[in-house]
Parts: sequence; C-alpha cells; structure tokens
Amino acid sequence: MKRLAMHFLGALAWFAVTAAGAADLVEGKDYVRLKNSQPVETGKKIEVIEFFSYGCPHCHDLEPILQTWMQKLPPDVQFRRVPVMFQQRWEALAKIYYTLDAMGDEARLSPEVFKAVHDNGVPLYQDKAFFDWAASHGLDRTRVAEVYASAPRRRRMPITSSRCRSWSSTANS
Repeated sequence: MKRLAMHFLGALAWFAVTAAGAADLVEGKDYVRLKNSQPVETGKKIEVIEFFSYGCPHCHDLEPILQTWMQKLPPDVQFRRVPVMFQQRWEALAKIYYTLDAMGDEARLSPEVFKAVHDNGVPLYQDKAFFDWAASHGLDRTRVAEVYASAPRRRRMPITSSRCRSWSSTANS
C-alpha cells in the first residue's frame, strides 16, 4: 500500500512538473519506469493513468492543472482515471466515479465532485448526500441510484483493487 502511495505521489509530482513546463525529466529521479509493462485499454495510444480519490486533498489540488493539461492532449495520448480505495470512505467515492463514468457524466462532473468534497464539505461518501448532490447537478436521482447499485458497477470495484495491487507489485524504485 505504501509503495502504491509513493508511486501515486510520484505521478502527481510528474504532472505538476510537466504542467509547469519543466525541461527534461530524468528517469530514476523524476519518475520510475515499470519493469514489467502493463496491458493498456487504449489500443496503441500512450496511456496516462491517474490513480486518485475524490477524497484525496492532493488530487483535489491537482485537478485544475490536470483539467488544463487534458485539454491539450496529443492525439496519441489517452488519459483515464482509476480510483483508489485507501480508506472505507474512499470506497464510496470510487462508486461515485464509476456511477458518473457509466452515465457519461464523469468528465463533466469530476471537478464538481472534488469541489463538493473539499471546498463545500459535502459528505458524498453517504449515499443520500450523493444522490441529492447528483440531482442538484441535473442528473435523474432514480437513475443515479440504479446505476450506483448496479451489478456492472459493483463488478468494477474488485478489478480496480486488483489493478492497483498489480501496478504496485510491478513498479520498483
């Protein structure tokens, strides 16, 4: 878990340095190359993965930089998020990510989720608070609750946990 957290923090630092316009990154100093490559979900594109949580204050701070960076992605780069669940409350926040993703609203509402959690103190890890919040952002509350409780959404959670462990076990500093 600590190793994954360190790689996560390293990725955050890399994004911050890249966003700030740093000249040359040095392997072993600024980032660590995975010893065993992992399969990608984006075909032949370069895949940039953010391991994140809506509950993470560092992810919240990175979000505006990341949003700006994502608007300038080269055509051969695909960005995607993988929620981490280091705390029980973060499991509920991962459910929110997968719900919004399944509904096609993740890109539009992820910045708003961060604001609700960190700037406004909304306890989105509580189901009712999330459903109320979703309805206040134009989503159908009943549909959100259905997707949130759906079998396809539930099946993605163990895959995420497994993926985080596999990345952690193959990334060595």
